[in-house]
Amino acid sequence: MNNKHGFTLVEVLISIAIMGIILSAVFSFFLSNYKTFIKSDNQIEAQYQAQIAMNELVENIMEAEALVVADLGNRIGNKYPVKTLVFKIYDEERDVYIKYEYKEDKLYRTSKLEIPLGFDIKDYYKKDKFNTNQYAVGIKDFKIELIGGDKTELEKVRGIKIFITSSVGSEEITLTNQVYFRNWKKEN
Repeated sequence: MNNKHGFTLVEVLISIAIMGIILSAVFSFFLSNYKTFIKSDNQIEAQYQAQIAMNELVENIMEAEALVVADLGNRIGNKYPVKTLVFKIYDEERDVYIKYEYKEDKLYRTSKLEIPLGFDIKDYYKKDKFNTNQYAVGIKDFKIELIGGDKTELEKVRGIKIFITSSVGSEEITLTNQVYFRNWKKEN
């Protein structure tokens, strides 16, 4: 009696076909979950970066007396694209300023600018000798709406409405907040 062990070619092909069907179902399940995970991760990161930028701005702007320098782009509706903002912070003893800059999808902050006597903030803030820190990345768009004035009459501005759009991958999120200067004085 001849006893041969093994599989025929037909059995092997049928096994491979069944395994392919099962693996394609499993692979498509894992692929869709992976894409969902990446999308969620990008949304969370975009939200996080926008929230960092917004929290930092709101916290410091609330203490401001005035917006003293606004390097803004051309008005789009009621909103201005932001390049540089300088706020005068309330301090009884000296003039203190905080500068925010938006460059290449990043937000930078220069805190506690103390201006020497005899210098005008409108010229002095452009100097590069201040400690500037990058504090938010992935910022696709940064716009403000001025409350109580316009860019030719900054002394009348008593607050701003902030629009920050953050983007990570294909995910994008926009945050909006309205802030009034807590220490604004009409004579500013």
